[in-house]
Amino acid sequence: MMFRGKVSGSAYAFDVTEREHEYLAQRLNQQDLDRHLCVSTSSLFKWMQAARMELPWLQAGYKNLSHVEPQLPRRLLVASQGLRIMRPAVLSEGLHRSVRTRVSIGKVGKTSMEFRYEIYFESEKVADGCTVMIFATGPPGSFTPTPVPEDLKALAAVGLDASPAELSRSVPDHVPANAYRTRASVRFSDEDLNKHANHSAQARFFEDAREELTADTKAPPELRRLASGHTEAVAITYLAEAHALDELEIFLAKSTEPLALDVWVQRMQPDPRLLAKGRMRVVSERSGASSATARL
Repeated sequence: MMFRGKVSGSAYAFDVTEREHEYLAQRLNQQDLDRHLCVSTSSLFKWMQAARMELPWLQAGYKNLSHVEPQLPRRLLVASQGLRIMRPAVLSEGLHRSVRTRVSIGKVGKTSMEFRYEIYFESEKVADGCTVMIFATGPPGSFTPTPVPEDLKALAAVGLDASPAELSRSVPDHVPANAYRTRASVRFSDEDLNKHANHSAQARFFEDAREELTADTKAPPELRRLASGHTEAVAITYLAEAHALDELEIFLAKSTEPLALDVWVQRMQPDPRLLAKGRMRVVSERSGASSATARL
């Protein structure tokens, strides 16, 4: 069966007009949860990736994306992404529930495309998400932006509200002098097909730094209270690539926005520079244990 592009009229062996998809994850068990028996935000970002990669014009390794007219080697790079959690503590209720992630195409620019998400535990919607991706060509380490093909521009939605990814836009590039600091290293297992740390690795750096801050009895009490809260929203803007063996410092500081922490990830060596920045909006403090414990 052949499919036709909406703009070019070109024939494809895959459906280049599909703009929505649903990805189903298995019922969650203890190994899928973090030390608080919660679903981590890095897991949510991975399910978002899984949903979009199953679109027929993408697929693993971007094998079909390069065949969209005009044909050339293409990949997608994450520019920013974010999550908005529907209610406090809902991520602690994932045990023994299956996860459905719905993806649809949002806004489309000259070289960028939004992927919008709805994430469900069974039938309950638990989060909205958005990933802004850049179309790129070239070998790993030398990617350059390339225009979105016209057949894919035709998938754009209109009249959308602001996305969760926009939360990190107002985070300054400059790290405050009084920011809390911790360290991390990029592992080879953090890298993906593009030979750089996967976007979810940055989310893990955010999560680990927040946990370290919460556990540090010498840290400023106000920062610890913020770090111990339930996640209401998180957004990350990616500024440069990270690679295996990079040595990083992660900084956290009180945001200018109420009940929020700003986060920065800097590479210290080699080639020191700011790699990512973001914001975590929180609500009430987390309890010491989840009610899910009784169901283990």
